[in-house]
Amino acid sequence: MITTALLAGKLLLVGDLSMDGYMEKVHEVCQMLLDQVEVDPQTRVIFVGDVSNGKGLQKSYDELLKTPCGRIAPLIYAVPGNHDYDQVKCTEGIPIFYNQPFRLGERGFGYQTLDLGPWAI
Repeated sequence: MITTALLAGKLLLVGDLSMDGYMEKVHEVCQMLLDQVEVDPQTRVIFVGDVSNGKGLQKSYDELLKTPCGRIAPLIYAVPGNHDYDQVKCTEGIPIFYNQPFRLGERGFGYQTLDLGPWAI
């Protein structure tokens, strides 16, 4: 059972996953993340932009859910990158894949915060 509560553990950051056309590599990275979570269930993951280089199309995020990242989706927090931005414009928020949204700072200032266990990120 995967829980979203965090008392201690690792925080893994992944940027520029860019899955379109690179699904084999994405699967490999997601498997490494899943392996870390299985070793330490308190591990959490932050995607720091550009999860999709396909203009943030929903099908890109749907494909990601078919990788091992789909099994740990409740443990993934995300910040959209410039290639994810089109989806953000459509939904006025973080793409639907990201089920643990950050608290947004004041509109127009471009920052977000996340309290994760003892960490303020």
